[in-house]
Amino acid sequence: RESPWFEKTVHGGRAHRYTVPYHFEGHPNQSLALMVMCNLPIDHQFAVDDGTITVADIVNNAKVTLNPREEQTWTLWFLTHYLDSDETWMTRYGETWSIERLVQDQIQTQVTKAACGGTHNLYALAAARNNHLRNGGSLRGVWMQADYKLKRYMVAARSLQRRDGSFPTMYFRGYGNPKTFSEQIASSGHMMEWLMVAADDKQIDDEWIERGIRYIAQKLVDHRDESAECGPLYHAVSALMLYRDRAQGTPW
Repeated sequence: RESPWFEKTVHGGRAHRYTVPYHFEGHPNQSLALMVMCNLPIDHQFAVDDGTITVADIVNNAKVTLNPREEQTWTLWFLTHYLDSDETWMTRYGETWSIERLVQDQIQTQVTKAACGGTHNLYALAAARNNHLRNGGSLRGVWMQADYKLKRYMVAARSLQRRDGSFPTMYFRGYGNPKTFSEQIASSGHMMEWLMVAADDKQIDDEWIERGIRYIAQKLVDHRDESAECGPLYHAVSALMLYRDRAQGTPW
């Protein structure tokens, strides 16, 4: 019998935990971050073995079960989409958490030691900052710190970009040459993906941004008959889709 994608919990509901390679989520709330990219409404329902759960149930479970010993990148990415930036809550461990505390946690995360060269950390921070500003917030306190970190790493990314538009396979460490198709689109796809969220409307038209997008697009065309690892392929395509949306006027 196959395991369900979603399940009820005492605190609401959740996506099925990681059990088999490439099945379910490998990081806390990683699957839920993908719901954000689909812009699912808070009352959207998922079928489970004994009824249904909603996105609201999953939000509540993510808040209550937050564990600071685990990586919080995807938790921030997910919760900042559905909660106000001044939201505060209590976990089942008796700890007080908030969106701002999650932001501070990601600000303090060392990029060069984070997953995928720190690109997920920067993506989550950019998404949180954008949602905060979109809802009338200002760049003060942790939000100013988040904005500064994003701008600092945008400058670093530009300095590391190669003439063909690609990025080093070691991301912000600044070295490493791709040897396979998957490696060619992995670092460049990850880098351009977070940049598409962090860049403002004027920066989207910068030559170096367009050069990075052209590199990914051309690699996908040139190697269209080759297989690629699912992760690099997803992030490369995501970068192109985000660029398309931004170029068509979707707010940052």
